[in-house]
Amino acid sequence: MADPRLDYDPVEGWLNSTIFKDNPSDPEVRPMFQRLFTQVQTFINTTLIAWANSLSTALQSQITLNGGDITTLKGRTTSSETNISSLQVNKADSSNVYTKIELDPFLRGGDTLIMYEVFSIISSNNGNGTFTYKDKNNNNIIGTLNVSGYQIFTLLEGNYVISQNRINMTINDTLQRSTASGGLLEIDGTHIALTSPEGAGAEITIQYFQRVGITGTGLIVQGVVEPPSGFVWYKEV
Repeated sequence: MADPRLDYDPVEGWLNSTIFKDNPSDPEVRPMFQRLFTQVQTFINTTLIAWANSLSTALQSQITLNGGDITTLKGRTTSSETNISSLQVNKADSSNVYTKIELDPFLRGGDTLIMYEVFSIISSNNGNGTFTYKDKNNNNIIGTLNVSGYQIFTLLEGNYVISQNRINMTINDTLQRSTASGGLLEIDGTHIALTSPEGAGAEITIQYFQRVGITGTGLIVQGVVEPPSGFVWYKEV
């Protein structure tokens, strides 16, 4: 079948017989092929231009789509970063989720750290809402009496986690005081109160767990891959 963009048909011959004869003489051959070359060149140029325009349109469309995907990906990345920051700060709004920073003090080794501080009461009530006691180095300390008259002591060498029953007091190496048995009030990580005030000369020994170790440092793994059983795993998220 003839191509409408060319003047030659494989079956019918040249469509313009006045220019391209089926049986041309020798002088007519050169212009005939020149005419054919021009037509073929025009056909190829037209085809290439159309193909290039079509390819350009397709590429531009794909770039637009990819641009939308990139924008979406950036949005998801930003959202993930926000969620991670929220998890680090707010612990996912859950009371039973702890951050690495919060767990570090308890995972620095396998030994549990037990602290002892010994005080002696000098004056049980100074008459101005305070009392006086001394530490093991005989340094006098002014303590506070709260509105109920409880004697509040300040830890000098460490701290404890409140509300975990990790601190107790011993009076004169005999009487035990704790939140479980009574007579002791946990105030914060470095303050504790005797709810039954003791008089001058009483020796107060405070024992507390500053850190409860649960594993050796060699058994702590941090990463995205879960280790074998027996390891404490900080999962990276």
